[in-house]
Amino acid sequence: LRVSDNVALLTVGHCYALEDGGETGNIFTRNLGAITVAATSKAAGETDDRPATFYANNPSNSWVDNVAAGSERLGFQFQGFGKVSGESASLFTDMRPNIMPIILFSGNAMHSNIVGFQATNMRPTSNQYINGLKTFRNWRNGFLGHTRNMVLSDGVTLIPGLV
Repeated sequence: LRVSDNVALLTVGHCYALEDGGETGNIFTRNLGAITVAATSKAAGETDDRPATFYANNPSNSWVDNVAAGSERLGFQFQGFGKVSGESASLFTDMRPNIMPIILFSGNAMHSNIVGFQATNMRPTSNQYINGLKTFRNWRNGFLGHTRNMVLSDGVTLIPGLV
């Protein structure tokens, strides 16, 4: 799947989402997600009440030059579950999304979110590169990592209150 040159404004719940964890090899380029709001109701097990503009359970995809602006929660989130869930579970019984490598993450910007970028439970076996990350005017964190083997390079993070 290639998702390029789109604008999503005032969406409810996760905006650009790869949810089950079996999705790999997708390419997101030059997309804007602005004002991602929390869902007031959700299905059991869903997390749309804590929305991310770009959400993936499996990082093994490409994100280049995207912008996440004004999410009520997260700009980008890599959730990193230990197994594929949902409708894809029976297709990928041996896949462990939390150890899968990032294909490409470069030139993405996050601003005016609670947290710009969050990686949770990721356990890749080799270094994963986050290149050119730009985070500013996020309320709490530009980058929040509960992970290992992530390398941030050539990025810019501005502290809230200084911008």
